[in-house]
Amino acid sequence: PEGNEEAQEEEILIPAPTCQYLHIAPGGQREPFSPDDNAAIFAAQQRGAPAVRIADVTLPNGRVLEFEIRFGANAVSERMPRPSRTGICQVNLGNQNTRIVERVERE
Repeated sequence: PEGNEEAQEEEILIPAPTCQYLHIAPGGQREPFSPDDNAAIFAAQQRGAPAVRIADVTLPNGRVLEFEIRFGANAVSERMPRPSRTGICQVNLGNQNTRIVERVERE
């Protein structure tokens, strides 16, 4: 059992993000992702995943928005057929609204 516990620990060890991810709103303002979403995006990018789901957003009217972050050649959507200039985008899975995501290194 001891060896098994060690293996499980190694599997979930992900380095802390060394950067902050931000999505660019239509007005141009840069909006940072939550610490949990930031960690999920960082981990997915570190392991070379094409995409990762982040936390759903529940609007005041109860409507739930589902988002996915896409990387590299996969950083496209129905509304943005070419990869984003940063190589990362956020896609609203319900309506395909797409925002460019930037990665800013922490000092």
